[in-house]
Amino acid sequence: MKNKMKKLMNYTKYVLIILLIITVYQCKSPSIAQENRSKVGIRPYPRDSTHEMTGGDLVANWKPGIGNYDEMLEADDYTALHMDVVKGYDGVFQTNQRFFEYYIHQQGGDWVDTNPKTNKLVEIIRDHEQKGTEVMHIIICREGWLYDAENGDTGPIAGDPRILHQRDVDDTRKVFRDAHAIGLIKHDNYKLIQMVVHPAVFVDDPEARAIVQT
Repeated sequence: MKNKMKKLMNYTKYVLIILLIITVYQCKSPSIAQENRSKVGIRPYPRDSTHEMTGGDLVANWKPGIGNYDEMLEADDYTALHMDVVKGYDGVFQTNQRFFEYYIHQQGGDWVDTNPKTNKLVEIIRDHEQKGTEVMHIIICREGWLYDAENGDTGPIAGDPRILHQRDVDDTRKVFRDAHAIGLIKHDNYKLIQMVVHPAVFVDDPEARAIVQT
């Protein structure tokens, strides 16, 4: 019995060593690390003491005293060194890659402004790029009810009012090309990620899925 227990313990030790080697390899392997990197990025909440006192723009239920990124995050912390994409805040993050949220109605009106010189989205991208940050993607949707509770326009999909019209997508892509052609922004296209109410809607609805995939 003792010999069996001893053998079992030896086997366990070897298994743990093998697992440790695999774990170290995964941490050090660039290809594996890249696969595990974030698909969207981090939205730091709360960013500073003012943000903390407002409850993180009233989105997150933060309590005063919980701490914030300005006070807690150090330049040599793992998160500061290795986070790849950040929203709405620079802090001590090493990355210069950014994303942001954009609502069609931020422009003022129910449709995309196709004039690159006055388009609000182009203006935001330009501001980022002039500061030296790289826009990696844009979280985009329709939330007209935030701007006009009674008459705010929504998208074409009954089950998910956030999903864009195909016209929204097409006009946005065109304004990117036009803005790039006259030197307002660095690229002629940017990755759009649709914000949705629930993924089940576009998974089950062919029209919604076609829009989201563009």
